[in-house]
Amino acid sequence: MLIASTFISSTAFTVAGDRTGAFAVGVRVQADCGTDGTLYGTVTASSYASDTDLTTVTLSLDTENLTANLTGVLHGNDVPPSLVNHGHGNQADGGELPDFIRRDNSRAFSQGFISGEGAYTGFKFTETGADVASNAGKWIFQVDDGMFSMLTVDDAESDFHSALTINRDGATPSAVTIAAPYIGLSADAVEASGNVVPPVSNPGSLGTASRPWADVRTDKLLGVDVSGGTVDALVSKASAAETVAGTNTAKAVTPATARQAVLSLVRDSLGKFPGVTPPSLNLFCGNATSDTAPAGTFTRSTTGTRLGQTGLIETVTAGNVRREWDASGNPLGWLVEGSRTNVVLSSRDLTNAIWTKTNCTAALSQTGIDGAAASASLLTATADVATCLQSITLASSNRFQTAYLKRIAGSGAVSMTTDGGATWTDITTSLSTTTWTRVSIPVQTLANPSVGFRLATSGNAIAVDGVQNETGSYPTSNIATTAAAVARSSDVWTLPLNTSWFNTTAGTLFVSGRTAPGTPPSGVGQVLAQFDDGSTANRIYMYRDLSMSLYARVVGTAVSILTLGTVADLTTFRAAFSWSSSGFSASLNGGACVTATATALPSGLTTHRIGSDAAGGSQWSGHILHDVYFPYALSDADKMAITL
Repeated sequence: MLIASTFISSTAFTVAGDRTGAFAVGVRVQADCGTDGTLYGTVTASSYASDTDLTTVTLSLDTENLTANLTGVLHGNDVPPSLVNHGHGNQADGGELPDFIRRDNSRAFSQGFISGEGAYTGFKFTETGADVASNAGKWIFQVDDGMFSMLTVDDAESDFHSALTINRDGATPSAVTIAAPYIGLSADAVEASGNVVPPVSNPGSLGTASRPWADVRTDKLLGVDVSGGTVDALVSKASAAETVAGTNTAKAVTPATARQAVLSLVRDSLGKFPGVTPPSLNLFCGNATSDTAPAGTFTRSTTGTRLGQTGLIETVTAGNVRREWDASGNPLGWLVEGSRTNVVLSSRDLTNAIWTKTNCTAALSQTGIDGAAASASLLTATADVATCLQSITLASSNRFQTAYLKRIAGSGAVSMTTDGGATWTDITTSLSTTTWTRVSIPVQTLANPSVGFRLATSGNAIAVDGVQNETGSYPTSNIATTAAAVARSSDVWTLPLNTSWFNTTAGTLFVSGRTAPGTPPSGVGQVLAQFDDGSTANRIYMYRDLSMSLYARVVGTAVSILTLGTVADLTTFRAAFSWSSSGFSASLNGGACVTATATALPSGLTTHRIGSDAAGGSQWSGHILHDVYFPYALSDADKMAITL
């Protein structure tokens, strides 16, 4: 609590008693000047006058000066100077130390404080019974989830047999009477063991064989002097249910919130689920240390690329999964894509004659997106309206155009085209002068695309790498080309089911990751994960469709579909779906579970597929960070907890 103080000057104040030890030179001080604000300073001198019983303290203020509105101060450590949280648990916490910590050899507890869960704004203790009042007993207490346990301790080591009434002032005031008997113990016994043990004469009086009596934050015994009749103490925060007045609206963290925070942290950092029966299959990309699939069989007949942990484009050999990271180096998960072909030739080298250059020059001189020197091109305008184009012979289809670009010189407009300049898309605002940016333009349906760039102003220059034109409505990972178009094959990952980990009658599928850069065509899904018999007739799976909705579906003799909710492109998520003869239920990102009446479960399931369907298509086209199977149906509460 604040130590009452009296303003003397802009740098000095007085406090009652001899406090020169507490306000030693070098000690930090916090001064409450009311409407003039809270000031901080360091003690430069302190002296005690016995005739007035006052200690005068002089400060060197950090900023401003003390004012006549000064009402109280707090002090920090002795040396080095500090001023920290005023929980009053020990010397380092600052402020005036309670006597039960600063006690003398008699170990008499003359004052203390209340430590609790913060469920009430205050507590008031009122005595009843002649024994307590006449013996001036000291009380030690403990708070367990809002329930008080009390015992008496006094210097005479006598027993007390009186009731104590606890009036709890707060959101819901109430009175609780704890009946006699109380067990008197010596301060020595409590201090030595840290436990209170009932006497042989009344072994059941405490309800348990032994109990700790201490503040868990400080390991200090808690004492409250109730000999005067009534003691009031305040906790620092209100419960989540209470309205908090004033500018500090902080509320106590509830045990449920703390448990959820731990669960989420352990799940996201270690891939585990504390408080939940462990899964029988747990594939967590965050634990992967290589590009080898951690379980099952993974196939991709070609190389593939990814954004590596250092921010460079990397090539991953055929047959290996692609772990990918975001620009900050955080794991996104395993990238699972369908097949695509880049039809742009010499995608990195614009000096090649396949690129028709008008009013511009090209040089293979730039450090590329993979960090290799002289692997990317420099395009420089030698006159206004400079263009660099490549014509491609191709049947009509949806074409998606991208390129990695960086501005090197100038500030004029830069545009990109798919149709030979019939349509130019201005990409000027997308360019950075320091880093590569993958730029895209709207999808077009056309035959014989002609792709390239236009610089509006002479002397302007851009770096170009990874020019890509592919079928579809959204971009996929970079595919480098030279003299011919290059195809990247599909990612296909499967695990055979067996009774050692798969339960044919119930289960829960948990998956977290990030959605694709775009949605699939109408009538086609992006399959997140699936259990099937090799056909479409019997399967349990989750998928995303053209509307960006995420679904859980059970297909057997009947079909049941749950709509979990909408997940936008390039968005991280967590989803859990459980099934059993009792029904189907699913939660997305900790939301309330959606449910459906149970239908017959599919039979003969043989395979778990990660990111594709039974035919090895309909790829998720995004990232899968965590693929988990529990061999039982998790409760709705657990599904919501593990996806929050």
